[in-house]
This record gives sequence, C-alpha cells and structure tokens, in this order.
Amino acid sequence: MRTILTLALMLSIQQVIAQADVIRKSSMSVAEPSDITSWPGKENFLVLADKAFLYEYAPDGTQIKRHSFESLDVEAITCSDKYCYVSEETLQRIHVLDVVTLNEIHAVQWHHGGGRNEGVEALVWLEESRNLLASTEKDPQFFTLFNEAVQPLFSFRVEGINEVSALTYYGGHVYVLSDEQATIYKLSKDLKKVEMQWSVPMINPEGLVFQQGEKVIVLSDDAAQWVELKLNKP
Repeated sequence: MRTILTLALMLSIQQVIAQADVIRKSSMSVAEPSDITSWPGKENFLVLADKAFLYEYAPDGTQIKRHSFESLDVEAITCSDKYCYVSEETLQRIHVLDVVTLNEIHAVQWHHGGGRNEGVEALVWLEESRNLLASTEKDPQFFTLFNEAVQPLFSFRVEGINEVSALTYYGGHVYVLSDEQATIYKLSKDLKKVEMQWSVPMINPEGLVFQQGEKVIVLSDDAAQWVELKLNKP
C-alpha cells in the first residue's frame, strides 16, 4: 500500500513538470557565487561569492560594491526587515547581520549531527510566520524551521526532494533549487509537498531569487554567471 501511495505521489509530481527558459545571462566579476537574496527596502541584491565575501549587485547583474562582511565557506543568505542571516557551512554557524549596515551582530552555532562540511546549505526568511527556514544539502537532506532568534523549532523532510542548493520565498510559497537535479521546486504553503517543478537549462545552479514580473535570477557557481529565467506554465 505504501509503495502504491509513493508511486501515486511521484506521478502527481511528474504531471506538473515544466521548463524554465533563459531570458538573459551575463558573466559575473566574482568567483563561485553561492547565493543571492533581495535586500529589504532596496532594489539591489546581496550576493555571496568567492567562498567568503558579500557583494551588492544591481538588478541587471552589475556589481556595485563589496561589503565588509567576510567569513569562511559561506553558502546562503536571506534577509528579514531587521536582520540578514548568513550560513557558514564548514563551521556550522549562522551569522546574524544588521539589515541596514550589514555589520555582524552575533553568530549562532548549530550542530545537527552532520560532518564538519555538512552545515546549512540554504536559508530563506518566511515573512508571514516570521521564521527562518534552513536546509542541509544532502546525505541526509532535511529542512529545519527556526524562530527569529535562530533557535531551532523542528525538522522535517519533503517527499521528492533529496538535494538542495538554494531557497527563496515568493507569493506565499517556498521555492527550492536543486543543483544536482537542475530543478526548481515550488512547495505547498504548508511545506508538506511539491506542487510544481521546473527543469533549469544551466550548469551548477546555486542562488535563487525572484525579480519583478515573476522573473527568476539563478546564479551559476562554476561558470560564474547571472542567469535570468522565465518559469513557464506546464
């Protein structure tokens, strides 16, 4: 019976696969971009790259400046109206920055039982519930919900997702990017299942954020590219 239900779920997911089309792409002036997020109150985006640094980018993919924050092996960034949260994967820490100045306030250590290089791979701020959602990359992949003070509440899995490279939030839904599957997943509002998925025509997709007009920006890690995508309807 369990096998039948699993197959039924897989079929239901397969019925809503669509293709993401490339609108525009450009080379970035930084190496190994790992994540991108919107910056509350500003039109520009914040980008993590070079394994350790924080940059500001214009909506057209032009680098504006490098900010003073730097760390070791940073993987993910997301911002609320008060803070920006940055994950440091190797040392399994989440840095909390002031959203205006980007100065570090403090860092929170979070060991979940994985290896040294198996910390938080992706982060996203959920504005309605005022929670922080984090994900490990894989082996095992799981999500953890935190409160605003970065205190863990509970962890969970979502059927059909086994590897995660980035998260973003748009229109009341969490979107998940998988590097290995080159796929964007749209989760249900209760975070319990995949509602939709898009195949992404690019190599090593890492960061993910929505722009105005439902255009999606995805960063390519190895190619150091800024790629703008249109998510087509199935």
